[in-house]
Amino acid sequence: MTDTELQTRTPKASPWLDLPVGQVLVTLEAIKALAVAGVSIDDVLAEHAKGYGGDFDFEESFENYATAADDGDNFSQHDLAEDVAIRVVTPWNRQATIVWLYTEAE
Repeated sequence: MTDTELQTRTPKASPWLDLPVGQVLVTLEAIKALAVAGVSIDDVLAEHAKGYGGDFDFEESFENYATAADDGDNFSQHDLAEDVAIRVVTPWNRQATIVWLYTEAE
C-alpha cells in the first residue's frame, strides 16, 4: 500500500502592475478628506497604479486588474472612513488620472 500525502494548492497572486497615471487631477473635497484621514495622495496613487482596484468588491478588483493589464481603464476605490471613500480613474490612454471624493447616500 502506498502512503499518499494530501496536496494543497494555494492560488498564486498575479504580479503587481506598474501603470502610469499621467497628469493627476484631485478635487478639493478629496484633498480635504485625505487630510482629515491622514492619508497621502502618493500612497493612494501608488496602490492605484498596481491595478488591483483598492477597496472595491473582491471580484471587481480582479476584473479591474484584467482590464487594466489589457490596456483598458484602471479604476480603484480607497476607503477613508465609514461611507467615505476616494475613487480614482485612469482612462486607457493613461494621459490623466482623476481623484474625487465618493460618499454613499443613505
